[in-house]
Amino acid sequence: MLNINKTWKELYIEMQASPLEEITDKAFAEKYQVNYNTLSNWKQDHRKEIFDEVDRRRKDFLKQVRAVAFKSLIKKLDKDTNALKLFFQLSGDLVERTENRTEIMRPEDLKRGISEMLREIESKKKAWETGDSLAHDSKAVQWEGEPGVEAGTPITPKDVQISTNEQKHEPGEDIPPTGKV
Repeated sequence: MLNINKTWKELYIEMQASPLEEITDKAFAEKYQVNYNTLSNWKQDHRKEIFDEVDRRRKDFLKQVRAVAFKSLIKKLDKDTNALKLFFQLSGDLVERTENRTEIMRPEDLKRGISEMLREIESKKKAWETGDSLAHDSKAVQWEGEPGVEAGTPITPKDVQISTNEQKHEPGEDIPPTGKV
């Protein structure tokens, strides 16, 4: 503990420790008639002791306030559910769940899930390559607008014909579609 007489030094430490005091070093020096350079030199020479003492006093102040706050909160527990919730939050016994939850999967569950996704992708790939209608797939591309083709008909590779039109086009000119369904 810093051993000093209750002088301007003690008053300065009290001022620094108080959360209610908002005074500059210059204003403090003027208020207690201390040379500003003397105050600055003292702070520089005893920085660690001053910091430790201010920190200790701030912690003591918070302990006192916390004790008073808990006493007031405990008095309200019987009447107010918000007080009850706050009490458990402050004590660390209440953890609220949020919608953004991370689920931890066991490695074997993760492998099984990945395997199922790979099988599904492979079956869709085979169906596309063989020209199956993919009618069972709600995400299949559907053509709407070709005359003679019913709207909503799924497109398969067998239905698509690629044109090899070798015409040259000027920049900015509309290029006609090259595929037919």
